[in-house]
Amino acid sequence: MCGVSGYIGKSTYPELSAMIIDNLFKRLELRGKDASGFWGCDSKGNIFYHKEPSKSSNFVDTAIWKKVTTDYSPNLLLVHARNTSPTSGHARTNKNNHPFVSSNKRIGVVHNGVLYESPVLKKLFEINSSTDSELFLRMYESDPDRMVSLSSIFSKINKGHMAVAVGEKITNDEMNLYLFRNVYRPLCVVDLRELVGQIFFVSNREVWDAAIGDCEYKCDLIEVPVHELWHFNLKNDQIEINKYKANFSELVESELTGINPIKITPGTLSTDEKLITELNEHEEIDYAARYKNNPTPIYPYQNKFAQTVVTQSDKTAFNYPEIEDDDSGFNIIDDTSSNKKVSAVEKEIKEIKSILEDIDVMVNNASIEGSITEDKIKDLVESLKQTKMDLKSTLAITESVEVQQGVDFNGNYYSHY
Repeated sequence: MCGVSGYIGKSTYPELSAMIIDNLFKRLELRGKDASGFWGCDSKGNIFYHKEPSKSSNFVDTAIWKKVTTDYSPNLLLVHARNTSPTSGHARTNKNNHPFVSSNKRIGVVHNGVLYESPVLKKLFEINSSTDSELFLRMYESDPDRMVSLSSIFSKINKGHMAVAVGEKITNDEMNLYLFRNVYRPLCVVDLRELVGQIFFVSNREVWDAAIGDCEYKCDLIEVPVHELWHFNLKNDQIEINKYKANFSELVESELTGINPIKITPGTLSTDEKLITELNEHEEIDYAARYKNNPTPIYPYQNKFAQTVVTQSDKTAFNYPEIEDDDSGFNIIDDTSSNKKVSAVEKEIKEIKSILEDIDVMVNNASIEGSITEDKIKDLVESLKQTKMDLKSTLAITESVEVQQGVDFNGNYYSHY
């Protein structure tokens, strides 16, 4: 089980659109905690793409996500929270995570489900990862006539479970979103064109209700019917909707004898396009790029492994009108604490957690690749021990009226009531 969400349309209220997708992305964690990612584009030639093995409630606090939602306003955006399945690759290898994108980065795909047909389909299509979901991308781009390639998907997926969103940038002024599912996986659409000029989609009502909560603005969730293809075309800021009923026939494995798999379609960004990401060419996190803006060492006297930290922006990214002046209907409460001193502590704690997750991922990846030495492991362990001792000292600073906690000379915790 995974979580998918996103939207299409030029927002008439970018701050509110950003808050809605931010809350939806957080709550997708209800359906998957192994990895998170997004793909999208705008009308200025920017393409947005990033993913990493981190749960979405942490992912939304990363600098790259905040940059996309605060500095830009994508007209098409797909987000995904991953729960790994037996037919999918490990989340620690980042290319196995969603979204899956074309070589020219103009197509993005997210999928919720399991493809039991993947052993057969891998005979038809070359893929770059160990995840069955990538096959949807390869099937989609296999024919320049997208309706032909999409209709063929229904002929190839008979037993697998699927709820799929496919986004494609045609030009800066035109982009397409396709949504479809079968009986095994849910997928809903929410029309918010009157509110923000956009149409959203989300896995199910549970995620939507958890993200939006009680609000005055009433909107219906429409479940995409089984075996229907919903096509949303955004052109010159206008959304056109078309719906198609799929015709399909069963894929017979015996017919595939002697067939060579279709190779991955090559491609690059055009000269007028810019990719906003923190991934390298191997789709792994580029930690040097992530931390290059803050060269301050965590432990300059000892730490040889995690050299730098990220300075994240404040939790509150937008200024909103007072509630009595806000006629949007969404009275979404920013969860930033009113106590600025406590908020500063929470901010530092989140940054420390994020860095520890990065170290964990880097070490596991290096272990899988066989590129980490015993000396580096020893340095890492010693550095983490020093970090632990410093955090114990930090814990000793905290105290309240009822309980005072600290660490004795032997490194043991104590509490005075």
